[in-house]
Amino acid sequence: FDLSLKKFVTAIGAEEIKSRIPQVKYEEGKIIYEQQKNALNVLVGDTVIYTIRVYNEGKVAGYVEKIADDIPEYLEYLPENEINKQYKWEMLNIENQKTENVEEARKLVTSYTSKENGGNLLNEFKESEYENISYIDVKIVFRVKNPELSNYIIVNNAQICEAITENGIEISDADSTPNEWINGEDDQDYENIKVQNFDKKKKKYVSSVKVIEGN
Repeated sequence: FDLSLKKFVTAIGAEEIKSRIPQVKYEEGKIIYEQQKNALNVLVGDTVIYTIRVYNEGKVAGYVEKIADDIPEYLEYLPENEINKQYKWEMLNIENQKTENVEEARKLVTSYTSKENGGNLLNEFKESEYENISYIDVKIVFRVKNPELSNYIIVNNAQICEAITENGIEISDADSTPNEWINGEDDQDYENIKVQNFDKKKKKYVSSVKVIEGN
């Protein structure tokens, strides 16, 4: 049983972003994801759509029961956004309790992909069909707030919290610890955006003086 999570931006405002989608390769018995991680430029007030994609790299079919996404500083969660409603995101406060107050929210969780919710089954991985590796997507939308600093980089993390086999059995992931951020594990990922905070103030000054004698 082995699930892998990847996170990437798919839209900034009305602009669709396709360059961040992971490209899957299979080399020497290992699954490789080619993925851009340089920070994407955004402006204050932009809405950013992230896609969180979970792949099944294991020999056992299963479901992703719960996914978590953090709320970093200078990203505003939009609970009334239709995409966020569609993917059933819930807000948690600093004590990991559900809240309806955006100001209190520190983390977001969704069971959209769970077996009980009718989420898609992630089929077992087959080397001969690596191009068709089984995966499932959820999306989440934020609005960029003003960090008061130009070129400020916002890092947004996501990870798998719970997963089960096709038969509903909880078993350990081969190389990851669900619901715990451990550097290097593949059940978690991040995405970067860079806030370009342009100074729109204008200054008026005298650029030259001409003296005319007589008239």
